[in-house]
Amino acid sequence: MLEDLKKDIERLIACYEAQRECSASLEERVGQLSAENQALRKQITDLTSEIENLRLAAAFNLSDSAAKAYARTKIDKLIKEIDRCLAFVKKQELTDGTSANDDYPDE
Repeated sequence: MLEDLKKDIERLIACYEAQRECSASLEERVGQLSAENQALRKQITDLTSEIENLRLAAAFNLSDSAAKAYARTKIDKLIKEIDRCLAFVKKQELTDGTSANDDYPDE
């Protein structure tokens, strides 16, 4: 009975060691895949930005009305964003009593 218990303990220790090695291997693989995932996400972001830039550039180079409409929409969105920023700055100036031009006395 004591011998059977000793064999069971040895078998459990062997299984534990095997599982520990497997776990370490899997953790290493997770790290590798995580790094690869992050690199691929960055590549997707970069390519998406490049596509956006190419679409905008194509809109100015082609006589395609859809491309021109896309460029017009993009430019309109940028203008609206600039207007919102200017309104925010003006609101801050009124609230703070300062002016963005205070930094530039020549203007």
